Amino acid sequence: MIRWMAGFIGRHTSPCQQVAQRLSDAMDRRLPLHQQLDLRLHLVVCALCERYRRHLETLRRLMRDPRDVGEGWLPDVSLPPDVRERLKRVLNSS
Repeated sequence: MIRWMAGFIGRHTSPCQQVAQRLSDAMDRRLPLHQQLDLRLHLVVCALCERYRRHLETLRRLMRDPRDVGEGWLPDVSLPPDVRERLKRVLNSS
């Protein structure tokens, strides 16, 4: 029954290419109700479009605040003291 419903929804919602455009549009403006419903139904049955939606949200969040990368995104790197001092000297001399 669930497979049938997923197939039915997949056949009666917009194709992935149109959904990708709508996801982008939805970040800039409020979509009409019928487009919102179509988008939500499609995302329920299409794992790739849902993943794309999550990627867009992550990019948007990082563009607003690059420090908001969360745990494990960037390695914890600290410069050795001598390298830090050389960088300071170069930056101060320019």
